[in-house]
Amino acid sequence: KPFWLKPFWLKPLLSQSRAGRSLASTLAAAMALRSRGLASGAVRRLQEAYATRRGTLLGQRFAGERSPPALCRQVSVYVMRQKAQEEQFVGANAVLSPQHESKRLAKRASRAGQMKRPASATALREVTALVREQRYVEALKAFKVVEDPDPMLCSAALDACAKGFLFEEALHIWEGLRPEERCHVSYTTMIDLHRRVKNVRGAEVLFEEMKAARVKLGLITYNTMISLYSAGGLPERAVGMLDALRASAHWAEATATNKQISFCSAMSATARAGDYAGTRALFVQMQEEGVPANNMIANALLTSCAGRGDAETAQAIFEMFPAWNLLPRLEDYVILMACCRFDLARCRDIFDEILRAGLTPNGRAHQVLLEAYVLAGDGPGARAALERGGPMLDHSSKMVRYLVKQME
Repeated sequence: KPFWLKPFWLKPLLSQSRAGRSLASTLAAAMALRSRGLASGAVRRLQEAYATRRGTLLGQRFAGERSPPALCRQVSVYVMRQKAQEEQFVGANAVLSPQHESKRLAKRASRAGQMKRPASATALREVTALVREQRYVEALKAFKVVEDPDPMLCSAALDACAKGFLFEEALHIWEGLRPEERCHVSYTTMIDLHRRVKNVRGAEVLFEEMKAARVKLGLITYNTMISLYSAGGLPERAVGMLDALRASAHWAEATATNKQISFCSAMSATARAGDYAGTRALFVQMQEEGVPANNMIANALLTSCAGRGDAETAQAIFEMFPAWNLLPRLEDYVILMACCRFDLARCRDIFDEILRAGLTPNGRAHQVLLEAYVLAGDGPGARAALERGGPMLDHSSKMVRYLVKQME
């Protein structure tokens, strides 16, 4: 016979099940039998029956089942759930052996220092949700409620400070972390905060501190440093950091998307400096490594031509979009207009192309068109462009005020 039919203590349970008794009464009968010493090893056998079926039977209902296997499974699931509650200190369970209580207390004492602080766990979920909703000040308030935050909660609070530009609050949290509690996540978040406020020196100090403390330098850390140098107008350092990333073990494990981000950040640095040769050199390296181009990378190439108004090179790059399987965005049309701002006719043609593509020109497109009219000395056309731009033009910007002044 199967093992679940062998123990005599199961027969009364089966009779009760056949009589349509509920699972609660069935289990009560099993506990009564065990308390009288008639079911030695009953719990062990039920747990063995459950173990043979792994976890696939969790949550299943067998109340009212007539077959012995179904009844055995139902009782075993209940016993395992009671055991899980016992380990979570919900309360004593009479089904488990008396020795379990002492084992439970010993186990609890041994891991008392390793248990996750429930207040921090709850606050972590709240802070993370608030950051996702861009409610950074409220996220910081939720963090401050916790008296003894763990390092993970501190990292989440630092992320809220970085995205909310809460520099002083971030420094206070950072100083409260012990050196051994500072991980690559918290370090990278602080570096990102310095990047946002364009504090290059502060970010470099943290980066060197990471290396001195032998904290893992992840791909995100390198990309954050590249973006830092790009925003700070330091193309040489950005390219140097990209070279360091490519020489590290992280590069071989990086996905194509991650490599695109790294190259794009470095190319943006050289493009903002008007270095087309350096930007193209990075693009060639990217292609040699088999990394596909995206719109942001193509836009960086166009941006490198905008400073000196190299319309011919920019047009050649723009015509390569189909070969790269790219569809021009509004941003790409606008930067092409900037490259052609010294050629009023071509600039107007590109503006018309934007309309034919079903795109709506933004304030930047109207500003470049206004600049093209001013550079061409076409006063009536400039006044018409100014009127056409209307509220979309940022009249508080220095460039628009300068162009309006030149029209007078």
